[in-house]
Amino acid sequence: MFERNFTYKDLEQVETEIENIHEALANVYNNKSCIWKISRTLDKLKNSNFSSEEEYLIDVFESRYVKCMNRTNEAINFLQKFTKRKDFKILSNTARDLIDEIEQHLLILEQKDIYYTNKIMFRGIIIKYIKSIRILKIQKEIVKKSIKTIDIEDKKKLYIKFLKNESEIYRIYNNLPDKFIKDKKTYISHVSNSMLSDAKEIIAKGIKYKIFSVLNFVVFGALLCIPYFLELKRVPEISIGSIPISLVAVFAIGISLTLYLYILVFLQNYFLFRGWYESKNKVKLCFMGIDFSMILLMTFIPVIHDKLNLSSSSYEHIRDAGCLLKICLTLHAIFLLSFSYKFWRDNKDELSDILLAALLIFISDLLILLVIYFNYTDDYILVVIPMVLLSFMIRFLQISKKFSYRYILFVLSFVVFVLLSSASGFFVRAVGLANYQIDLDIRKDNIPEYILNLNIKCQSKASEDIEFIKYTCILDDKSGLAIKFKNILVKVKSDGKYWLEVASKDRNESEIDNYRFWVSEKNIIN
Repeated sequence: MFERNFTYKDLEQVETEIENIHEALANVYNNKSCIWKISRTLDKLKNSNFSSEEEYLIDVFESRYVKCMNRTNEAINFLQKFTKRKDFKILSNTARDLIDEIEQHLLILEQKDIYYTNKIMFRGIIIKYIKSIRILKIQKEIVKKSIKTIDIEDKKKLYIKFLKNESEIYRIYNNLPDKFIKDKKTYISHVSNSMLSDAKEIIAKGIKYKIFSVLNFVVFGALLCIPYFLELKRVPEISIGSIPISLVAVFAIGISLTLYLYILVFLQNYFLFRGWYESKNKVKLCFMGIDFSMILLMTFIPVIHDKLNLSSSSYEHIRDAGCLLKICLTLHAIFLLSFSYKFWRDNKDELSDILLAALLIFISDLLILLVIYFNYTDDYILVVIPMVLLSFMIRFLQISKKFSYRYILFVLSFVVFVLLSSASGFFVRAVGLANYQIDLDIRKDNIPEYILNLNIKCQSKASEDIEFIKYTCILDDKSGLAIKFKNILVKVKSDGKYWLEVASKDRNESEIDNYRFWVSEKNIIN
């Protein structure tokens, strides 16, 4: 996995990159006098003797200029607007000449592709350039040695060392302003190598600390279940022999969902980074804004449709929901293809990345819509809205020309933690620990009166029960000694007791109510 045979083409690429950085460094050095002159001119402007009105206006100028001095184009725009102010005329010729001198130096810097006027930032850029050249020279020697050697182990060691250095170069490049990163292919190469280096390090640490052992699987599985039982304030009663198997199963489900989310979201951002690299930020923001608005609108369609009672029967409601889903997906696909065409026009050599990004965005948005249309209740918005907001936020992280994958992974880890914690009830239900629906025969004497008074009898025809598939109903019992509950929810079995929940929908009411009670295990007939 961590082996690679370098070629003379790789050596040529490293040498070319060194030459490019040398040119950039020389350009910075050749124009550093402009930055120093701007600094001295600002000092003159600040320390000169002016009238009180002039001093006030100069203070306003300096305070606002400081905010944009890290961007040459912003500083020029500010100066041009400032000189058009009505009160600019009150300044003396000396003050006007000093401000005009600053503008002239800024225009020179812009022509020479120097995008900052801050002396501190200037020194930092020089240090980063020098450090990059030093590391790239080491990379050059590594590539040379790898080409010459025929020993497989030596090649492997050299490649590992090469990857570590790539990770350092990536960190340096990522701390440079966007406009300094001009060679897209070189930067993408550093990003890919840095990710590979981090993956190697994570795997090595996982093996060293035995993270992938069965014991750790059991521990992680238990951690996924704990939030559910903490909420209930009950300790589950399960067989000791089945604990490891159940918890390993919980961990397997949890890790599968985690990997799915990581791969889906991470690759989505990676392909976006490559696919819209040359596109303007306005186009990117427009795309994300429309996508966010569309998904948000789709989120409210089912609840609006339900509240307005647009369907006369449950059959029509399901049919209408399916039609709405198809229409929304069709419109969403057209929207993605339209913007894909725009991104392709800006990035001619990235068609495959653009289409892959569009596909992954479509899949992630589809998952949100499926949650909305096929598994929603009155409070589903509390779950779906955060999902939509998080989806927008993660895409927003990729608006720059830099791929800050570590930051994306950090944010994604927080999102995954919240989702897994909130899905604890799903995990315990999936492996049968708790929170599952079953049919139970319970002795009538041990059922609370308020449960018996509910109008939730099951119907004789399956078609009449379509609205109540997810809810609890009571079957007729001829003996009169026990009541047969269909789809009753076992919240948890603890201390010899079943803690149950009846999710009821009275046939004469539209509201859904949940009623909880407990019965001893000995009062369960089946």
